Amino acid sequence: YKFFYEGDANPFPDFKAEGSFSTRSYSFKNGFGQTIARSSRGEEIVKDVDQYTIEVAAGVDAAAIIACAVVIDEDHDEEDAKRERES
Repeated sequence: YKFFYEGDANPFPDFKAEGSFSTRSYSFKNGFGQTIARSSRGEEIVKDVDQYTIEVAAGVDAAAIIACAVVIDEDHDEEDAKRERES
């Protein structure tokens, strides 16, 4: 996944998410390749209620990272549901 801030004239992504999206364990890296946040999925205590741990480095827009993590989760929830319907 690549993320861009709107209105930013920079043609390169402001940050990228890399890792295992199917297990929801991945990291966010800035344009220089430095890790700026990590996301991992916790145990499902209540059915259909996901729990995550998101660590964000100092000085990084935590709200943007959390919003992107939600987008990734929703994208994979839809893929999982589609795969389940097809099997």
